[in-house]
Amino acid sequence: MSEEHDEILDEAPPRRWGRILFFGGCGGILLLAVSVALYHFVLRDPRKALESYLNKATAFARENKHAEAISFFRKALVLAPDDRRIRMAIARSYVLLNDMPKAISEYTEYLQRNPDDTGAQLALGQLYLSLRNVYEAERIAESILRVDPNNINALSLRARCNILDKRLDLAAETLQTIIRLVPGFADPYIQMARLVELKDRDVKGAEEYLKRALEANPRDARAVIALGQFYAAYNRLAEAEAVFRGAVEADPKNVPARVAYAAFLTERMRRYDEGLVQYERVVGEDPKNVPALVGSVIAALLKNDSSMAMDFTGRLMKIEEGRLPGLYCRGLVNLLRGKADEATKDLLRVAAEEPNHAHTQYLLGLAYAGKNDLKEAKTRLIRARQIDPAFTAAQLVLAELVMAAGNPSEGIAEADDILKRHADNVHALVIAGRGYLLQRAPEKAETYFQKWAELDKESVDARMLLAAIYRETGRQTQAVRAYEEIIAINPNLASPLYLLGTLYYDSGDYEKAIENYRKSLGKEPGYSPAINNLAYSYAEHGGDLDEAHRLIEPLAGKFPEQPSIQDTFAWVLFKKGMYSESLRILEAIPAEKRDHRTLIGYHYGLALYRNKRDAEARGELQKVLPRIEDEPKRKEIEQILSDIAAKT
Repeated sequence: MSEEHDEILDEAPPRRWGRILFFGGCGGILLLAVSVALYHFVLRDPRKALESYLNKATAFARENKHAEAISFFRKALVLAPDDRRIRMAIARSYVLLNDMPKAISEYTEYLQRNPDDTGAQLALGQLYLSLRNVYEAERIAESILRVDPNNINALSLRARCNILDKRLDLAAETLQTIIRLVPGFADPYIQMARLVELKDRDVKGAEEYLKRALEANPRDARAVIALGQFYAAYNRLAEAEAVFRGAVEADPKNVPARVAYAAFLTERMRRYDEGLVQYERVVGEDPKNVPALVGSVIAALLKNDSSMAMDFTGRLMKIEEGRLPGLYCRGLVNLLRGKADEATKDLLRVAAEEPNHAHTQYLLGLAYAGKNDLKEAKTRLIRARQIDPAFTAAQLVLAELVMAAGNPSEGIAEADDILKRHADNVHALVIAGRGYLLQRAPEKAETYFQKWAELDKESVDARMLLAAIYRETGRQTQAVRAYEEIIAINPNLASPLYLLGTLYYDSGDYEKAIENYRKSLGKEPGYSPAINNLAYSYAEHGGDLDEAHRLIEPLAGKFPEQPSIQDTFAWVLFKKGMYSESLRILEAIPAEKRDHRTLIGYHYGLALYRNKRDAEARGELQKVLPRIEDEPKRKEIEQILSDIAAKT
């Protein structure tokens, strides 16, 4: 006690002493009462206290209030410091709180007291593996296997470490050991399937392992999901649906299989309402089922119903274990709404707590791309691929990004890597083909687009690209055939009829060209390329000039900045003998655009000549003459130049 307090006590009058003694006495009585209660409650029967603490901790854990649960588990631990269950419960609670350092600390402290507890060792090893700490996880697996070489869980942990560390041959050897020891265990077959697909590109072998996994345990949700997703990945959709539907019909309470079936219906089959019905069955029985709520968000987004998606997201956010998935879904919804900044904030919060969640890194890549931060977008997509080497969607976006950044070779390499695993991935075929077009290698691009056309018999886009390549490489017959295929697939499109017309025009068949331009306008009356070419064909090849005038004049008024349309209008007027009006239109076209377009320069020179501006006409015609390949036009220009020379 300080001197100041001593002085106060010394100077206190008698009644103050009385109050102090009274309250001191009350305090003593209270302390005594508490001590007696503690004695009876704890010291006389600590089992009741332990049971009470554990009951409270368990109740909080069931409500997902893990911090409160830890508090009561710790009180219980004081009474039972060597109780393995309590220490493990505390560690698991920290895992659920996503506080991995404290979870590791709890497991480590427990193992210092109980070094031979294999279950705790494995739990710690799995925790290290989830954090991508392969060294520590493998060290634990090997320490268990030195004592028990046939410990299945330790062998499985070792195999997973080998896979993450890309020691695939060692992983395969370990998984085969597990299969030999426990042939009815589905998990090693699933792991082997992924391994042979990744290591050997052996799709057939992967399928056989997945079938064996399902045979080993037909009701194992992991085996069902793995085989169904495998078929879906290779576009064997009928087989995928049969696997999923068979599983949920055989066991209606197989919730993971039902959620996977719902995801398949919505994301691959685009049967959104059917998928939502499956999700609703799960949520109806378990309103806090996070995977089903997340799936419902995605189904709503695929239906373009962002309000419904936000409703499901709100339900997620109200669940403790749904907080991170809720942030993820809100980020996804905002990303699809074009709100990249808001999406980035939510997704960064998720990534901070779950740095090894590949899909979060992928969405962050998309968000940064939406903000034109291509460097950070690329970093995030590469990270997603590092976490999950088979993450095709992330690799596709990465390929698109590097292409957009002007690196077609890198984009082609990414696309080819995907095609080694999934030869029928249309998106990868398109990226690789476009990359070769950018590199001016149309023959190489053709290989990819041809494969695309074979895979998708109804694809107009694939055939349009092939037709363009055939045309560029001088294979007009193949180009005509490609356009005819497109017209057969979709006879209501204007553009392939127009392009077929241009092919006929270039080959000198003006009658067929005009016929196809007219057909194009029959499908889309306002299709400006067909209007322009039809009017020009009439003017150039003895057609109806009044009809040409009627067609082109409104189009020229609509597109005053389009040199080719203005030139057609001027040429129609020229052919009708309206030379001054023709020249006025041609002079309005910027000089640099006239100079870069041979026909416009040719028409401009003739218009100048007809308007008796010989010196200017001579200058323009002398510029374009070397570029004119059409022999009659060359002779016409030479004659005009000769006439002008004779006059001077």
